[in-house]
Amino acid sequence: VPVAPLVFYSVYAGGADIIVRLPMRESFRRWASVVLVVTVIMLNTGADALLLRNRQQPDEAWRDYYRAAEWVKENTGADIVVACRKPHLMFIASGRRSVRYAFRPPASLIRDLYERGVTILVLDAFSEYSSNTRFLFPASNRFGELFRPLYQTDFVAVLQLHSDPQQRYLDLARTSQESGATDLAILALQDLVELYPENPEAAQFLLEARLQEEKRLEEAKTRETIVR
Repeated sequence: VPVAPLVFYSVYAGGADIIVRLPMRESFRRWASVVLVVTVIMLNTGADALLLRNRQQPDEAWRDYYRAAEWVKENTGADIVVACRKPHLMFIASGRRSVRYAFRPPASLIRDLYERGVTILVLDAFSEYSSNTRFLFPASNRFGELFRPLYQTDFVAVLQLHSDPQQRYLDLARTSQESGATDLAILALQDLVELYPENPEAAQFLLEARLQEEKRLEEAKTRETIVR
């Protein structure tokens, strides 16, 4: 049952009753009645616009969500695990095992995905206040090197999670270091150490990379001094 008409009628009736009871001149009373009617009309117009916007966007967003689920169904194996905000709906629409991601800080969320065998992430942009915005988006942005985009619409993105995060970051660090981009190697190793602080190889590699970068900066400073 639509409640908006009842709400607006209640506002009008209550306001009219107050106007009748207040001690004022008749001319002021008429103006107060006009102001009340205009106010109710403006409220109703604003509510209609908001309702129309909220009806249109979710319809489009949900269509995108079902399209993404259909894409997952047609382009992935039956053994994959999907992490998303609506796991029950994703399971029904895609036929793939689906789980809800953990509501945790980025590094902890990513580790939890790997511990549960997640291979696919489905991100939706239905609302700026959703758990996606608060948890999944920051995690996927913070550790973006672990994700590969597979499918995207206006409201939904499907990402593939790298199978081995530790090897991924070690390879990135080695490639960066070999090309002389020690600063990029350090960034990759910092991400790895944040995810897996118990990894001794990553911690040692990070220390060596930092020492190498300090040496490079010191040599550059010395050359600059000599040139001057």
